[in-house]
Amino acid sequence: MCRVLKEKLSKVDLSFLNHKKKMAFWINTYNACVMNGFLEHGLPSSKEKLLTILKMATIDLGGTQLSALDIEGSILHSPCEPLEALSTDVHKRYGFRCDEPNLMFVLCRGDWSSPALRVYTAEDVVNELIKARMEYLEASIGITGRKKIVIPRFLHKRLRDFADDEGTLVEWICRQLPPGERCLQLKETAMEWLKKQSESSLNKLIEVRPHEYEFRYLLHL
Repeated sequence: MCRVLKEKLSKVDLSFLNHKKKMAFWINTYNACVMNGFLEHGLPSSKEKLLTILKMATIDLGGTQLSALDIEGSILHSPCEPLEALSTDVHKRYGFRCDEPNLMFVLCRGDWSSPALRVYTAEDVVNELIKARMEYLEASIGITGRKKIVIPRFLHKRLRDFADDEGTLVEWICRQLPPGERCLQLKETAMEWLKKQSESSLNKLIEVRPHEYEFRYLLHL
């Protein structure tokens, strides 16, 4: 982050922000904090290096030092990976009244499996979250020649945020995909395969794509 922005953050008072303003502020601050961490500490070469950088990437917010992991786990409360014990003090001071599962589609860690990087606005953050979710699913869900539906690992780990099991997760994904020839074909194929599967064989229908930690920033235009 530039020096001027850092100075402003060190004096910021969030007590006057409503829920939507607070959500947009923390999403943008987190993404900027992560990017600044790469500029200061270099690009990660592994998952372990990435987590180290996320701990080292810090901001001074009103006199409180917060790392990117603090923001992700204790404030946005949407960890992409299992984290250490969350700070209840930080959550109590800055956190939201309730969890927002769609945040997982907007937190950009700068790796190949992360969603696109964009700026969120307080006025339209709810619709922007929905749009980000739809675009991420459109880009990351696929089908294979072996009649399997490909789902990213971090979405599969969080399926209970959106569905009861793998079958209802596939149904939920199909409802979220936008109109369009590719998505229509994907939805029709997925639902056809799903109808043919018994509950005990759902694991044969889904292929979980491993998280890719190679560095990449995908910018939303």
